[in-house]
Amino acid sequence: MSIIKQLATISLITILACSTGCASRVNRPVSDENRDKESLYDGRWQVHLFKEPRTQAIGRDNFRCSGKEVKFTMAVHDGVLKLARYGTVHQANVAHDGSFRLEMPTKSTYKRSRGANNNKSEVTIILQGSLAGDEPSGLHTIGAAYLNNQGCEAKTKYSRL
Repeated sequence: MSIIKQLATISLITILACSTGCASRVNRPVSDENRDKESLYDGRWQVHLFKEPRTQAIGRDNFRCSGKEVKFTMAVHDGVLKLARYGTVHQANVAHDGSFRLEMPTKSTYKRSRGANNNKSEVTIILQGSLAGDEPSGLHTIGAAYLNNQGCEAKTKYSRL
């Protein structure tokens, strides 16, 4: 195979991978000025976390994940998503295009699978994705701060109730 065909094949694979996985990632929370002010996504939503692999590796760290399917609800009002978890109501803005990123600190720390937790890295739960389109979807991550909040990751689907 010529180098041009190899590069074309690699480019196509990268585009296909990003069209499925990259679209779910939202790099930062939506600012107040970019919040949806037309109430396009207002209402109650069901979050369906799909089963993730029981062990996920990030570099040299192995995360033991629940491996369970979970469903829960969240609400959007005036372009602000609200989710009550672990005794706290967490909030994030939803953009006009439906994208959002909700970061929920857990007050717990990451414990290395090989022994004691030396870095005391906080664990954060991140729910992100888009509420727009025919099949709203995203990602749910339970991650360690020192690993850029990577950890146990599950695909999600959002349905308006």
